[in-house]
Amino acid sequence: MPDAIIVGMEIDLGPLITVIKHRDYAGARFHVLSGACEHLAHVRDCVRTRIRVMVGSGLIQEVDIEVAYQKGFSHIATLQELCLLQPAEDGEAVQMQSTMRNFALWLARDLGKNKNKWTIQTKEHWGLAEQILLVGLKIAELPLIPSNQKTLAVLILQHNYLKDGSFSNFPSLLSLKYLDLSFNKFSNIPAEICLQVNLTYLNLSNNRIKMVPVELGSLTKLKHLHLRNNPNLVIPNDMLPKLQNLEVLDVCSFNLLQCSSYEAPINELVHMDKLQSLGSLFIQKLHFKRLTTLPIRSLSIVTYNDEDVHGTQVFSDNSCINPERRTKLFELGIYTRKRTIVLDSLHSVWNLQHVEKAYIHGHFINGIICQEMHPVDVFAKLKRLDIVRCIRLNHISWIMHLPLLEDLLLFTCSSMHRIIGTTEDGVVKTNQNNENSSVNNTFPRLKRMTLIEADALVRICSPIFSFPSLECLQISDCPMLKKLPFLTVPSKLKCIRGENEWWDGLEWEDQDLESSLALYFLGFSTEEVSELYFFSSLQVEWANIVTP
Repeated sequence: MPDAIIVGMEIDLGPLITVIKHRDYAGARFHVLSGACEHLAHVRDCVRTRIRVMVGSGLIQEVDIEVAYQKGFSHIATLQELCLLQPAEDGEAVQMQSTMRNFALWLARDLGKNKNKWTIQTKEHWGLAEQILLVGLKIAELPLIPSNQKTLAVLILQHNYLKDGSFSNFPSLLSLKYLDLSFNKFSNIPAEICLQVNLTYLNLSNNRIKMVPVELGSLTKLKHLHLRNNPNLVIPNDMLPKLQNLEVLDVCSFNLLQCSSYEAPINELVHMDKLQSLGSLFIQKLHFKRLTTLPIRSLSIVTYNDEDVHGTQVFSDNSCINPERRTKLFELGIYTRKRTIVLDSLHSVWNLQHVEKAYIHGHFINGIICQEMHPVDVFAKLKRLDIVRCIRLNHISWIMHLPLLEDLLLFTCSSMHRIIGTTEDGVVKTNQNNENSSVNNTFPRLKRMTLIEADALVRICSPIFSFPSLECLQISDCPMLKKLPFLTVPSKLKCIRGENEWWDGLEWEDQDLESSLALYFLGFSTEEVSELYFFSSLQVEWANIVTP
């Protein structure tokens, strides 16, 4: 893609095309919302990110945030059925074929009559734009936007090098409603942002922001405020209640290197009547039952001290869900110094039945226990599990009982010698007690497995286990791992990634299998290995770490 502004060159702003057509499909009338079109045919975007754009920009308008997200997933599925979108290799992302994308551009430009509506040719034409997207261009300075701009409603500048001074000449735009500055280098929120009085959506996630200015409270029309993964974040007292129209607030931090210390004040949140979706951190010693009155979608539980060394209790039950706020817990992070994590149904506070993503971080954890219940009863819908810096864990055999698990990431688990343990770890006993033991020997939906810095890992699991859905296996810095857990090539395998030296040192009992799997191996160079560590948080899209 060319630089942000080059006179005489076209900059394609296709991702923000809106194609709305009424038609009958499978007996139902619907809108085809192609807000997910890509600026290049091969660029991927996370499905959930696309849905946030649809909801935040008003393409999907629902009073209930849960209904809005469900409708978003439905629209994405419909677009895939119509071949307007297709899944990317990473599984969590979608992309648009170039032919369909060009056709969508043509439609969005009023059948080609209004080209500048979606394509900016020169500096002079910026004043005509309605939606602008500049993603991943490494720009450090914001292109000049005329002060007389009256039509710009959506501005997305993700994944750039923008910093505090980049907005020094940014005008106050009454038309601007949607602003996404995530994945940049801001340490403060520029004052110019606080002047965009008609903003309804603001995303400053994955920056380095330390202090939120009190002036942000003047953005009283804000409905969506995303400040995720700013681990040193501080929000002044009494500022959040000023945002009385706020429906979505995300101040969670799932960071590999640094846990956040900011807790959104409960006494303020409970009075924000329109709030429907909350992501936040809470320290465990608080009285958790009070939190069940809040619509928490993303929750980070933190224990800083070593008291009660026996365990961090995480509960699962429906009885404590506030019936007036039906939001389901979607994402759970646990940062703890305890020795065990106890999943218990007897003294329930949290409903984990709908959790799809779980992150566990704990240097001293040596066990994760399901007390009086089965793991599948706790994490019935878990799709992604990240286990980070649990240096005392030696296996996680309980993941056998997670039938919907699609993504597994292990990072710096230096004592783990097997992912699935041996007889001594109780695995065989568990299988024998199950009426259908074959279920425990299969990972039916596991698509992606990434293992990084597992120094003691000698086996992933016994070859009796099967991986019918596995697409990508990524290994880095696991020097003791000499065998792969395959008797045959997984039917859906797309790639195996790892250091060339590691692959050359693998031991094989079947030379034909070695030859077959070699066709899928993509070796790392030294530079590529270092790129694995660019991600600084657990909220990382798989497109960033598994795509060749």
